[in-house]
Amino acid sequence: MKNVLKFGIFALALSAMTFANAQEKKKPSPEKVFKKIDADNNGEISLEEWKNKKMKNETKEEMVEKRFAKMDADGNKSLSMDELKKAMAKMEKQKMKRQAKKAKEEMNDEDDE
Repeated sequence: MKNVLKFGIFALALSAMTFANAQEKKKPSPEKVFKKIDADNNGEISLEEWKNKKMKNETKEEMVEKRFAKMDADGNKSLSMDELKKAMAKMEKQKMKRQAKKAKEEMNDEDDE
């Protein structure tokens, strides 16, 4: 019975987090992000275009290059719309997993009290 209650609370917490995420400031669509970064409008984001946008937020060029390389699935040194969409979806999925893990840890901490 205790496990059923824990699961119910966990499911409720996860639902609340999902709802809260949906209510957060709407993130721009991959299409808008792509258009903003693709400075020469050739339909691809080059590493230089990526750096021009991301170096404002990132402190180390090496980190920016590594992230770009991870997203560049075909290794052609540019990002297609599809590669950007997949990368953004993966980041969102990872964020949800971290939030679920945090909620589960908080529930376990409450059980210990």
